[in-house]
This record gives sequence, C-alpha cells and structure tokens, in this order.
Amino acid sequence: MKRILILTILLMSSLAWAGSTTVVVGMGVTSAPAGCAGGSDGVIGSNGEISGDVDNGNASTGTLTWSEYTPTSDGSITYGHYTTHYNEAAGGYSRIVLMDESGNVLDHSAQQDPNANNDRTAHHVEMEHNYCLVADTTYLIGVWIAADNWAGPSVTYVAFDYWYHKAGMSWSDTSFDLSSSTDHINAKLRVTLNNSSDTP
Repeated sequence: MKRILILTILLMSSLAWAGSTTVVVGMGVTSAPAGCAGGSDGVIGSNGEISGDVDNGNASTGTLTWSEYTPTSDGSITYGHYTTHYNEAAGGYSRIVLMDESGNVLDHSAQQDPNANNDRTAHHVEMEHNYCLVADTTYLIGVWIAADNWAGPSVTYVAFDYWYHKAGMSWSDTSFDLSSSTDHINAKLRVTLNNSSDTP
C-alpha cells in the first residue's frame, strides 16, 4: 500500500512539474517580439502646401505644437520632416516627436539648430528609435521648440481639423502633459514621418 501511495505522489508531482514547464514555455513564446508587420514602409502625416506658421509669441520656455494623424498601414519610420519659421533665431532649437494620444513619447529626433532670421527652414531628420506604426491607430506628431522669440512650425490648411499647442513645456523623451492645451481649427501641423531622408 505504501509503495502504491509513493508511486501515486511521484506521478502527480511529475505531471505538475510538466504542466508548469508548459506554462513557462508558453509565456516565453507569447512575449517574444513580433517585429514590424509592415517592415520599413511606415508613413504618417501630411506634406500639404504651407498655409501659415504657428506664432508662439515671445516664449521664455519650450512650446509643443501637435496634430493627430492615423496611418493606413503598418510600418516603421526612420525620418521626420517639418518646417519652422523664426522671426528671431535666438533659442529656437527644435525636435520632431511622435506620441500616443496620452502624450507618451514613442520616438523623436535629435535637437536641431535654429534657422536664420525670418526664414522658413525645412528639417529632414533621423528618428532615434525607428518606431513601428500600427494601422488605424491615432498618433500625435508634434514639434517642440525651445525658449524662443516668435518661432513656430508651419501648418497646412485642413477644413474642420485642428492643431494644438501648449507653452511651458520642457523637453522630455518620456512624456508630455497635454492637458489645458489651446486648439486651433482649420489647419494641421505640416509634418511627415517616413523612410526617406529627402522631402516626402
């Protein structure tokens, strides 16, 4: 009787161990990265005709300007394109940034130098993380500009659509507080994220 009991306990222990092993293996497979479904064909944003420039005023701190965009297919992005205008170049360093709808930073460029006084300058910059966009997901694309004098990104006319901005925004590569922003109708930020180092 003791022998049968010992064999039964050993058999149950073996089954329990095998079951736990299966769970561990399953978890490992589930958590493995799936890669970017669209490969390096990501694109999001708009390169429409410039219809105006954002006027941030004589800002003493950084300003973030952004619009919503939704890609139609999966794919990773490696370059960002945007245009800025400065009445005075002092302090007008800029970056392009990709965020989710909560303001969490997904990707961004390195800091770009100010352009010359009263000139529009097109920026074609490398992104830091080659983020993988997911089709039909709404993202925020923004241009952050450091403390400046009347500097801002360019916008393109889009009826019944919006761009947003908020002052007092120090640079962050993790997240931005987008609450209490100011919205502006009939235009969107003129920005594009794709895989070309040239004008999209």
